[in-house]
Amino acid sequence: RGFMPHRSIAATLFLVTLSLLLMIPYFAYVFDFLDPEKIITRIREQALESALRDRGELPARQQALLLGVEQLCDIAVNAVSNKDKLIGSGAVNALKDLLVSYLALKIANPPAWYEVGDALRDDPDFVAMASESVAEVSRNRTWVEWKVLRQFQTIYTEALQGLPDINYLIAIDTRYLGESALEVDDHEVLRLVIKFFNTFIRATLHTQNVRTAYNVLNQYRQMAERALAFDRSDLLVDMANYLRYYAQLAQGLHLGFVTETVAYDLSTLCEAAFLAGSRAHDALLRCLLSLDQAAETEAQEVTLRGVRKAQIKLATAYLEKGATEMARKIHLDMRDERPERLRSIRQELLHVESKDFWEIVDRGTNFDYMSDSRKAQLKEFFSWFPSLD
Repeated sequence: RGFMPHRSIAATLFLVTLSLLLMIPYFAYVFDFLDPEKIITRIREQALESALRDRGELPARQQALLLGVEQLCDIAVNAVSNKDKLIGSGAVNALKDLLVSYLALKIANPPAWYEVGDALRDDPDFVAMASESVAEVSRNRTWVEWKVLRQFQTIYTEALQGLPDINYLIAIDTRYLGESALEVDDHEVLRLVIKFFNTFIRATLHTQNVRTAYNVLNQYRQMAERALAFDRSDLLVDMANYLRYYAQLAQGLHLGFVTETVAYDLSTLCEAAFLAGSRAHDALLRCLLSLDQAAETEAQEVTLRGVRKAQIKLATAYLEKGATEMARKIHLDMRDERPERLRSIRQELLHVESKDFWEIVDRGTNFDYMSDSRKAQLKEFFSWFPSLD
């Protein structure tokens, strides 16, 4: 009978089993380490440490921050190209979190940190800029914010081709950045955020993407409302003028719904500014009342139904608060409107009963809805038109 080394075989099987079991934590660690969300988080934290730590050479810190920002942008762009919304959203939010954290603590950096020196000048986003613009970025201490927002612009442009949810997220995160700048009273960053918001709106209009424009404008208006809460009348007036410009641009591109959306947003801002006693109110009202004029031409006023509805709804808000003189300004603006158009608008506004819109939208409300108290003021407003008797 042959010899069988039972003990050796058993020991070998035991050791093989043990080695396999010991490899399980290793593989768990590897898969956890390579998890896309964990990678994004590590890149963000390393970039933020480079931006805020008080040790190391400034050029090396600046390069490390640039590398982290560009890596996050690359992840987002690749995710958008592959229609991977989860990873793309994570990278976009990481860029936002990085900049929000930086804004709160950037003041601790030495003056040399804000200079666009040799370590930054070779970066593609700065090479393409005119020397005057680079000098302005250095003077305003905004090269980090500029870099991150430029990555937002790159991702936004890529997402316009077929992943609008990323466009909405970038608009939301851009608003968060603006609100963070308001909280730390960083005027230059606020101006930069508004400039990039305007860039997003123009890019959206040129692609004829009405739904995306509708949602981006919603975020733009919310940021304007925050500016109102911080009593930044200067910013509020500028944003209203930009809204008017893009509304008129949309009208020229035959995107009437975008123009109407701006009208309702301006109407909302007018009402909020009036209630807050803001110095920006009169300028906002002028912007709203000029929306139904052709942009930068001498042509006669082009009446838009949605614009008129927004103006009329604002008039009822004034009347409800006893500000008859403000409502009279709106009446004066439309005193030559065709009676049949005014009758149809009145009929439509009086017959809207539901506050909620009948589709799923970010805003969630029906533009034409008016409360019963507002409808009562509507009847008074239309009584001022003798042609409607």
